[in-house]
Amino acid sequence: MRLQRLSANILEITCHPLNPVAKKIKHPINLLILINWGWRVTIEEVLQISLMIAAVLLAIFTIEVKNILHAVIGFCAMCVAIGGIFWLLAAPYVSVFQILIYAGAVVGIFLAAVMLTTSKETTK
Repeated sequence: MRLQRLSANILEITCHPLNPVAKKIKHPINLLILINWGWRVTIEEVLQISLMIAAVLLAIFTIEVKNILHAVIGFCAMCVAIGGIFWLLAAPYVSVFQILIYAGAVVGIFLAAVMLTTSKETTK
């Protein structure tokens, strides 16, 4: 596969000559991944799917972990992943609010509550 810039926002992607789907594809700057069977998947779709999987796995991690501090860190990472999903869905204001309020303020309150409470293990 060969990339060649035609103008400021158009890339020409020349595929392998044996690819029956397309010889040349002109696509705007969100780059294109061509899979052997002719499926076209943009980088944005790959990022969306990976962020969705990361958010689900981090939510499961947050619920299942024994240490409360690790749970709060997992919750913070899940909130950042959800903010990234909102950003990729062209909702930057929701993304910024998600990251500022949930990943910033709520996690800060959780961390303060965890640090200020004494556990039974430390009092022994």
